[in-house]
Amino acid sequence: MEKVIFGNTGIKVSRLAFGTLTIGPWQAEMPVKEGAMILREAFDSGINLFDTAQAYDTYPYLKAAFNKQTGYPHLISRSYAYSYDLMKNAVTEALDETGFPEFLCFMLHEQESSLTLKGHRGALEFLIEAKKHGITRSVGISTHKPDGVRAALEEDAVDVIFAMLNKEGIGLGEGKLEEMLGLLESAASCGKVIMLMKALAGGHLFREVVPALEWARDLPFSPIIAVGMQNIAEIKVNTAIFSGENIDRAMMEKTMEHERRLHTEDCQGCGECVEHCPFGALSLRDGRVHCDHSRCMLCSYCARACPHFCLYVT
Repeated sequence: MEKVIFGNTGIKVSRLAFGTLTIGPWQAEMPVKEGAMILREAFDSGINLFDTAQAYDTYPYLKAAFNKQTGYPHLISRSYAYSYDLMKNAVTEALDETGFPEFLCFMLHEQESSLTLKGHRGALEFLIEAKKHGITRSVGISTHKPDGVRAALEEDAVDVIFAMLNKEGIGLGEGKLEEMLGLLESAASCGKVIMLMKALAGGHLFREVVPALEWARDLPFSPIIAVGMQNIAEIKVNTAIFSGENIDRAMMEKTMEHERRLHTEDCQGCGECVEHCPFGALSLRDGRVHCDHSRCMLCSYCARACPHFCLYVT
């Protein structure tokens, strides 16, 4: 598994990180024991960086998977907390509920612009102190927007930028792919660690796993890429991609076995996706989009149109 030094920490981490959202109650709803087994399999396969968040409710899985006897991977978490005290509580909760001794990085969750970052200044101040005290090795932000990256570029305290990016630019909005690439390359040249989320566009690129992940892997600023996984076959395929190994065809076929569905639970009701669906599968009812799965072809035109990246496929 290819590894890189994580910023100024001196710590080597795998360029493939495990995104834990997919095993938890908001997606697969795995029993904790089953999810912990998947996490251990990923760790034993060479992945030593795991991504979670206060909002994911996956801390119990990490606690069940890792301890002093089995060994700890490196952990990244984040919170929507906006004040000093709320972030202090969020970090304390993460330590208690995961059982981990420290974080490689703790982040402000989903920063959209300089105004968002300004509104979370108190939380950032706590993370700066937490870094001084060795609770976290670095401080970061996650963002879905080029303006979020731009804000992080102007903030010296932000060591890590965890940004949404995929080869189709899904979720960024029209014309934003090149802008995001340029900003991330500038951030990397300034010494900030670059991590990517949604390299498979929230599942919309599930038919293009290999080219999508290779595109992200081969970007010139060598980002770390967090990918959600739900089974051993996905772990085997993804680790092969990041290890330069041949992909087992049987494993690849297993990743395609279960039926994929479009999820609309996070919809904010703008309706943009409805008029972009070429199959008439989407309709807006009660302030939220609904999907007729018998019509849906998983073409992902809806995801490209959604300004909030609310639609995903599992």
